[in-house]
Amino acid sequence: MYYRVYSPNTSIKAHPHRLYTWLSVLSKAISNIPFVDIFIDIWNGRYYTRNKEIHLVSLSKNQSVSLAKTAGSALSTIAIGLGWDPIKKKAGFFGGLFGGSDSIDLDASCVLFDAQGNPIDLVWFQQLNSRCGSVRHRGDNMTGEGDGDDEVIDVNLNALPSNVAFLAVTVNSFRGQTFNEVENAFCRVVNTTSGQQEVCHYKLNEQGPHSGILIASLARQGGDWSFTAHGLPCQGRTVEDMIPVIKNALV
Repeated sequence: MYYRVYSPNTSIKAHPHRLYTWLSVLSKAISNIPFVDIFIDIWNGRYYTRNKEIHLVSLSKNQSVSLAKTAGSALSTIAIGLGWDPIKKKAGFFGGLFGGSDSIDLDASCVLFDAQGNPIDLVWFQQLNSRCGSVRHRGDNMTGEGDGDDEVIDVNLNALPSNVAFLAVTVNSFRGQTFNEVENAFCRVVNTTSGQQEVCHYKLNEQGPHSGILIASLARQGGDWSFTAHGLPCQGRTVEDMIPVIKNALV
């Protein structure tokens, strides 16, 4: 599909990097919407079809948004998509001889906490479904290769037990690989209640020698849920090793 892009002002010519940032995430957010024309207001954080306005929220570290307000209505089911790429290693004889592989094996997990920060359940590569059946991991990606989401966690918000106050979304390396070997890591929330519209998106900009990260969390806010971008480095080969740090960040 091809798109004609319009702007309500002349700022695109003055700041083409803003247009590039928009277009890099538009394809995921609007892939299911049958239209041709997109009207982009790159300063005010909105884009439009001919028939309606759609909000696209790109978060910075420690920012929070209401899922219902951002999506325009309460959400009952969502998908949490996570992605990353291995940093390309230098080619050559010695690169191949001493571990020149470009693969990165990271594991996405989701921890369910109560309001006091006590873990209730854990969804990860050793348990792909929560005991309550509300959270489901679609499976492990062993290389980090390819475009789009590397791993996806589906959540039925309405079916979560009432004592679940937080969902912590983490990424870590069981093999001990560090985030110095990772680039383009992101976490996004997709509205699966109606269609596949992306609600919010967080791109992780930091690297470092840590092997795990609390990338984001969801918190119950009455009948709504808020999404917070954390980007908090952690150490540990499994998400279980990271729970004390996660608890401190949530409560």
